[in-house]
Amino acid sequence: MIETHSAGGIVLNPFGETIVVSQKGLSWSLPKGHIDEGEDRLHAAYREIKEETGIRQLHLIQPCLSYTRFKISLTGDDDTSEKKHLHFFVFLTNEFTLKPEDKDNPEAKWVHYSEVEQILTHQKDSDFFKRHIPIIQSYLDECIEITTSLAKKNEAESIATSLVEKKLVACAQIHENVTSVYKWNNNIEKEKEFKLHLKTTRKHYKAIHQIISDTHSYDCPEFVVVNLSSYNNDYEKWIQQTLI
Repeated sequence: MIETHSAGGIVLNPFGETIVVSQKGLSWSLPKGHIDEGEDRLHAAYREIKEETGIRQLHLIQPCLSYTRFKISLTGDDDTSEKKHLHFFVFLTNEFTLKPEDKDNPEAKWVHYSEVEQILTHQKDSDFFKRHIPIIQSYLDECIEITTSLAKKNEAESIATSLVEKKLVACAQIHENVTSVYKWNNNIEKEKEFKLHLKTTRKHYKAIHQIISDTHSYDCPEFVVVNLSSYNNDYEKWIQQTLI
């Protein structure tokens, strides 16, 4: 029996989705691959994720997590001729387009983290992912502020009220008389706008993004997301408890 070491990642996007890849069209796993000679685990993970998904921009949010299992055979059973030591990191990316470069693993897709456990072929892969769901949930529970700009006050008030009523946003603040200077269709524009600041958590970002995109009067709405760091823990708890 041979023993090999592979590295890869749980790659998370702001919508709470994770990448799974098809291994030679026979099984589904998290993106990973063999560590080359002289290569450390983290750099191997970056390289393998790029090759199997095309994703290049990765932000590390959790250091190495490891487990061991046998190779998956062509029938989906354990191939005991190879024991695999698997090393995974948790990454965040703002890239969404998947373009696998590895011809042996040509398919990759985004799946909501709550569904990944059922998709992974090997039981130990599923068990590993399930054990680390709390890491993902903790990240998605973090408080953030989303900012967008609107042309009219009534539009800002309408979106703010709708999001608060739906319990997607704990607090919406409208700042008036904001002067924006920007380039549009090769012209320098100067407009009075209304800034809408939304206090929420990461797990609600997708729903908020969809609602604003569907109702916003601009062709290209602003979406700026920042971590909401507060020295008042009670304020952050209030945001989390106010939302659905």
